[in-house]
Amino acid sequence: MRLTSLLSLALPALAAAAAGSGKALKNVFLDFDGTIVTTDAFDTFALASYISAPASLAPWEYFSNTYYDAYYAAEAAFGGDPSNLRDEIAFQASELLRDAEVDSFDRVKAAGVFTHATAKDLLAVALNVTIRDGFYDFLEDAGRRGVEVQVVSRAWSPRWIRTVLRMGALKANRSPYVVEALRVVCPEILPAGLLTPGARGADVDAAIFSGVDKVNVIKPQLRKNQKWVFVGDANSDLEPILAADVGVVAGADASSARTLKKEGVPLWKGADGWKGETSTKTGVYLIESFAEMGAILGWGKKY
Repeated sequence: MRLTSLLSLALPALAAAAAGSGKALKNVFLDFDGTIVTTDAFDTFALASYISAPASLAPWEYFSNTYYDAYYAAEAAFGGDPSNLRDEIAFQASELLRDAEVDSFDRVKAAGVFTHATAKDLLAVALNVTIRDGFYDFLEDAGRRGVEVQVVSRAWSPRWIRTVLRMGALKANRSPYVVEALRVVCPEILPAGLLTPGARGADVDAAIFSGVDKVNVIKPQLRKNQKWVFVGDANSDLEPILAADVGVVAGADASSARTLKKEGVPLWKGADGWKGETSTKTGVYLIESFAEMGAILGWGKKY
């Protein structure tokens, strides 16, 4: 039998095998706070701006408390604390909550909180943020395998996210260049020129203030019928976790994990490897380390 005939028989079988595993997945989208990082990077980011701020600047507690007042007001207007998965998803997708998020961003920006930040202070506090185990190995392995990884986040600065990842790489004795081409999509609150951006076009300033916004940013990037993975942690990530072909929750103590567990949705241990595409009826993957992403995607890696 000719080689071409053998290939014509083998290739469909190989394609079918890949389709029945995580190996066919080439687009992975990650949340940042609570997903890539396991210690607070949001308040840390804001408080770094106060190191060199004048005494006349309203304290961060004012902005934080004002946001929570708006959050709980939105929750009350929605009908109270969501008691099930359907209501939680609906609340997270509501204009009431999104408006509270947008108002918080605009309020802080208008007050000029981050105009007082210095690169020195931001770099210093970025060193204190902890990166989830296995992240840099996962990122390098994805690059070798032609898997595109992006960060799609409600965090307030692509340059801050990249700075945290650079400093984390240095702290782990890894090359920071591994994160230079990583596409980071989120709102940008930092003044122009503060902190070094990534490679050309890698930092994207986008109005992401909800899980729905994340899905709306992700889907136009995909080719027809192209499958995708989303990894998140908070209830605000439930929309993309459940919209993705493969949804992954980062951390058993994450709010999304608690919500899914309460609803009776099985949480598959990522370390156990591929179990199929995800849904509320079948299950969602749960990881503690990015090493488990290698197992889910069929890379056989133990970082």
